[in-house]
Amino acid sequence: MTYLGTAGNTATEMKDVLKYPACVHPLFKALLTALNVPNNDYTLNAANNLFPDDGFMIEQEYRNNVIQFYFATLKELDFENNSTVAREYINEWVSNHTEEKIPELLQEGDVTALTVLFLVNAIYFKGDWLNKFNPDLTEPATFHVSPSNQIQVEMMYNQSTYRYYEDNTLNAQLLELPYAGEDISMIVILPNDLDGLSSLEATLNPINLKAALNELLYPRSSTHTSVQVWLPKFEMKLRYKLKEYLQALGMVDAFNFGADFSPLCGSCGVFISAVIHEAFVKVNEEGIEATAATAATIFWSLPKRFRADHPFLFVIRHKQSGTILFMGRVALPQTQDDSGTSNQSCLTKIPCPKKRKGKLSRCCGCKYMFADPKTKRIMTPKAMMRKYKGRKCLE
Repeated sequence: MTYLGTAGNTATEMKDVLKYPACVHPLFKALLTALNVPNNDYTLNAANNLFPDDGFMIEQEYRNNVIQFYFATLKELDFENNSTVAREYINEWVSNHTEEKIPELLQEGDVTALTVLFLVNAIYFKGDWLNKFNPDLTEPATFHVSPSNQIQVEMMYNQSTYRYYEDNTLNAQLLELPYAGEDISMIVILPNDLDGLSSLEATLNPINLKAALNELLYPRSSTHTSVQVWLPKFEMKLRYKLKEYLQALGMVDAFNFGADFSPLCGSCGVFISAVIHEAFVKVNEEGIEATAATAATIFWSLPKRFRADHPFLFVIRHKQSGTILFMGRVALPQTQDDSGTSNQSCLTKIPCPKKRKGKLSRCCGCKYMFADPKTKRIMTPKAMMRKYKGRKCLE
C-alpha cells in the first residue's frame, strides 16, 4: 500500500529493496483474494486499513486504487488533538484482526501530534495439523541452545508420512508439516550441526531457498517418507522497528524530507517516520480430531529421524500462491500454559514438566540442580523455591 503512493526515486528504491515486480499491485490483489477465501479447515485473515489524520488530504485516485488492489478501508482520526485515543483505536483494530494476539502494536510515543497517516496490515492464521501430535507423547527433553548450553523444553513427538528432504547446499534437513486442508504448511529447516543456525542463515538466499523448497515439495521421485519427528513446543512474540534495516538495504528516500509521495497526497511533503512490525507465532500439539478407526502402515525401510533439538528456521507457506506468510528462527523455545503464564520458573528459566493446563503441583523433586542466583551455590529446585518464595511455594 505504501509503494502504491510513491513516485520517482522513492518508488525506485522501494521497488529495488523489496524486489517488487512491475505488476505487484494486481498480484497482491490476487493473493489477498486467495488468502481470504472462507475455509472450514483453518482460519486465515488478511486485512489492510488506512488511518489518516482528519485534516490530511489523500488523492482520490490513490483512495480508489488502494481499495481496488488491497481491499483497504479508511478511517480518519484526530492525531493532532487526541493522539492517545487515535492510538487506542488503531490498536483495537489490530487486536480484533489478530484474535487479540497483538493487542498493542503501537506504543506510547509511536503516535504524536505530527502524525498524519498510518497504513496498517494485519494477518492472522490458525490451523490444525494434518498429522496430529499426541499430547500424551510430549515430554521434557534437552534442547541444545549451543553445544555448551542446554535447556529443558516440552518436546512433541509423532511418526507419520511427510515430505522430507536433505539439502547439501544448506547442510540441513527440511520437513513439511501440513495443516488440515493442505493449503498451508509449516516447513522446518533444521541444520545438521548443533551450532549450524548462523551458518545456515549466512548461506540462505532466495535462490537456494526456492531450490530446496522445490526439491522438498515437488520431488522427481517419491513424494512422502516415513519420518519420526521431535519438535519443541514454542511461542514467540516479537516487535521490530524496521526503519534502520530498510535504510541499510538502500531504501533511503522514503524516510527523508525529499520523499516523493505525490500519488498519495500531491505536494504534501510527507515522509515515513517509522515502520513497525509485530509477529506472534504459537506451535503446539493441536491437530484435527482422530476418527474411531484404526489403521496400520507398513514401511519397507527404517523411518527418517528429524529431531529439532537445536536452533532451526521455520517457514509458513501458502501452497497455491507459493507465498511465505511467516518466517522465523527458533533459538530458545519458550511456551505459555493455557492460563497465559510462562511455564518457566521465574528463577531458573527451565520449563517445569509438572505445570499442566495452568496448574502447578508441588515440586516434583526432579533431577535438575540449579545455581542460586545470589550465592551461586548449587541447590535442588525445591530448596531454592522455598528459600526465595517461602515454604508454601507450589512451584
